[in-house]
Amino acid sequence: MTEVQQQEKSTQGNYVFGAFPLYEHKTPEFRETNGYPYVRYGDDNSYPDYLVYLYNRSAIHNAIVNGKTRFVLGRGWQPVDGVKDANLSRFMGRVNPADSLNDLTYKTILDRLIFGGYALRVLWMGGKITTIYHQPFQTIRTNVEQTEYYLSKEWTRDMSTKARFKAGAKLPDDVRMVKPFDPTNPVGEQILYICDYRPMLKIYPLPEYIPANAAIETDVEIDNFHLNNIKSGFAAGTMITLFNGKPAPEQQKKVERDIKDKMFGTDNGGEGVLYFAELNETPPLITPLRSNELDKQYDQLSKSTIEKIFIGHNVTSPMLFGVKTEGQLGGRSEMDIAWELMNINYVDPRRQQFESDFNYVLQFAGMTTPIELQPLKGLNMEISESMITSVLTREEQRQIISEALKIELTEVPNQPQQLSKEKIDEFESILINRFSQLGISPEGLEFADIKISDDDKKLINYLKGKDTIDIAKAKKDLGIDVEKILKRLIENNVVQAKIVSGKIVDITDIQEPDNGVEVITMWKYSGPQDDRNRSFCAKMLRLGKLYTREEIDQLNNEMKDYNTDVWKYRGGWYTVPDTDGLLHTPYCRHSWNQVLVKRNKS
Repeated sequence: MTEVQQQEKSTQGNYVFGAFPLYEHKTPEFRETNGYPYVRYGDDNSYPDYLVYLYNRSAIHNAIVNGKTRFVLGRGWQPVDGVKDANLSRFMGRVNPADSLNDLTYKTILDRLIFGGYALRVLWMGGKITTIYHQPFQTIRTNVEQTEYYLSKEWTRDMSTKARFKAGAKLPDDVRMVKPFDPTNPVGEQILYICDYRPMLKIYPLPEYIPANAAIETDVEIDNFHLNNIKSGFAAGTMITLFNGKPAPEQQKKVERDIKDKMFGTDNGGEGVLYFAELNETPPLITPLRSNELDKQYDQLSKSTIEKIFIGHNVTSPMLFGVKTEGQLGGRSEMDIAWELMNINYVDPRRQQFESDFNYVLQFAGMTTPIELQPLKGLNMEISESMITSVLTREEQRQIISEALKIELTEVPNQPQQLSKEKIDEFESILINRFSQLGISPEGLEFADIKISDDDKKLINYLKGKDTIDIAKAKKDLGIDVEKILKRLIENNVVQAKIVSGKIVDITDIQEPDNGVEVITMWKYSGPQDDRNRSFCAKMLRLGKLYTREEIDQLNNEMKDYNTDVWKYRGGWYTVPDTDGLLHTPYCRHSWNQVLVKRNKS
């Protein structure tokens, strides 16, 4: 994790070997160290630099992080419900001399995705936040209690190369200490330090992609391998032995330069080499130091590595980040579904975190209007016929067709059409006979326009003796949907009143329910009565009786041998007029209609 340093070791004065330590991907431990006022960020205090190194060097990782940042920021901040707030607009336009709120948020989202956390540096004046800065996360170190934050741009550079620490304090020259965010003490400069939660982790965060770090680092090294192959003319890993004795050091360097200029590099790719030698002279020996198939092994490793990086980032589809993988068709519907999943599983939850954080901070700047991040516009998803049939039930499909054709379509009762003519006649005969035995005649009955529920009674009693009522207060007092219930009562002439600007006004007449009378629901077979009626329908209309739901359900049970729903059986198929006999419905023009009947409780 330190800067690459070549450590040379001589063996018997003849050969020189170089060892190049690489960055490590092991998970760091954050422990307090004696003599340090802060907890070191990784074993050598440079773990943030390692994460930035991965971000800058891996093309796949970089594309995912940048893409997620754009997805979460979306179209930027807007007041909730489009509320106009001049003070908020001015503050959002310039939260510090260099940044708007959108600029600041982009930096914080990027930090959170790279490091697992972000920091804001706020300035208080007169008890309010006046300025908000983005504090680069890699510049912060803190103590165990997180009561002090040390800011410096020189952490790893001083730690690894300069060693310019203040005597005894082990701090870089430019370090300064800032107190944590504390609204109860709104004075001076403070740091709001926000980290993603991870079990058993304290002080510093880890990024969400931490399990994929090894794959990301592997991706970097694969690119290095191919780059070195190209720059060396695909001759890297080759040893050339010259049998002309050991020349002086300066001559060795000249021979090395000549060979590199002639044989290595992309400009020399594919060229031949002409060698002049004395008679009986031993020619140079060229020895490959690795397999010629190593490039293919790296290509195979690259596929596995890319897959692990996407998994580590919780990416539903690489196509969202401009990466096409094997097995993906790349169709519009596939992109649409991937985009929806990405929003549901990642973008929306992340966006909610930032909305909560920033609304919390802005309240201390005197901003009371809540704000929200506007999502990116969708991909204008095109709904195909196959998509409709794959996700909608048959009943939902019938409803769509019914609305389009402006006709009523319901479930086709299967069994009556499967019965023979004799069985249908038998079924209808029994059914008509039973309907004649059940039910009551509507003659002499008193009917109601509305059935008064317990909630209706609550509101009616609440309105008594009042001219005007606030709907919000009534809803809070009664715990019911006051506006919805009142509209129904007005439509049925139970209450005479108006709804104006959230208030119930002009309450002039209330028809109080008769406590000695109850309203019951009954059902009647209704529809046109003419010479086009089927035999079954004509007989049912002549009966003209009213039935309770329990009676009809009882008939359903009795007729179960015919496997037919009594509620849906309505006399067979009906040909819709003016369709040249081409359009049919699996029922006639009749239906069961609800009737409200008043009945004395006694």
